[in-house]
Amino acid sequence: MTRHRWTILGLLNWSKDFFESKGIDSPRLTAELLLSFVLGLERIGLYAHYDRVLKPEELAKFKELIKRRVSHEPTQYITGKAQFFSLDFVVDRRVMIPRPETELLVEETLKLLEGEATIVDLGTGPGNIAVALAKNAPGVHIFATDISKDALQVAQENARTHKVENSISFHAGNLFEAVKGLSLEGKVDIIVSNPPYVSEKEYARLPEELRDWEPKEALLASEEGLEFHRLIISGAGSFLKSGGWLLLEMGQGQAGKIEEIFAASGKFEAPEFLRDYGEIERVVKARRKAEEG
Repeated sequence: MTRHRWTILGLLNWSKDFFESKGIDSPRLTAELLLSFVLGLERIGLYAHYDRVLKPEELAKFKELIKRRVSHEPTQYITGKAQFFSLDFVVDRRVMIPRPETELLVEETLKLLEGEATIVDLGTGPGNIAVALAKNAPGVHIFATDISKDALQVAQENARTHKVENSISFHAGNLFEAVKGLSLEGKVDIIVSNPPYVSEKEYARLPEELRDWEPKEALLASEEGLEFHRLIISGAGSFLKSGGWLLLEMGQGQAGKIEEIFAASGKFEAPEFLRDYGEIERVVKARRKAEEG
């Protein structure tokens, strides 16, 4: 590579073919993201300057990033950035990388909001759900929780970057333990969560870039991937107002058992299951029953 006068376009074409030969998903996009990161350009800027020749130090840096990517390190960890709901988020190995399908969770939550609201985001990770909600729904206050203090540091940085730190408070602890003592019982309008939902059997079959790089605790759940759904559904009733909403992301094929968990709790109306763009049932939402009497 170093003996050739590499232009931006020539390097994009070469690296796209190289990534493809190594079985890397979205090879052209990967090449664009890594090269734009090296050059400090937007992706569209690569094509505006397609005939620019790279400097030796730029070429050397790009070569190192290629090596990292073909070792299955996720592109988002290499660049330190992931996009979610049209916002850029800082990410590293302390947090799970936000996924496009989780945007459905945000979209459905926003549909339920009318003016001021109190929201709890359980397992906030990099804070992508909380920040996206706060950016798009002025007047909400969000209590964002995570068992990982490292993850909360990333989430707080993202909240500051997007100037919503006054709309979100961050609390360390496991699920509802993090917000006990805050006098939120019976006062929450919406609880939202993208909890771990990968079963142990599924975890063993995950692609290397998930299994070997992303935090195991953010992915793996026992009880066929439903451990955290059970805990959240059983605990949510104490915090939600009558008529409040619980929204959860879930995995493929989990709808039937999640419906049974809701029914067994006795605290919710019949849940509604929503499909993502891949036609997979991805989000469940259920309303807290009104208190009798």
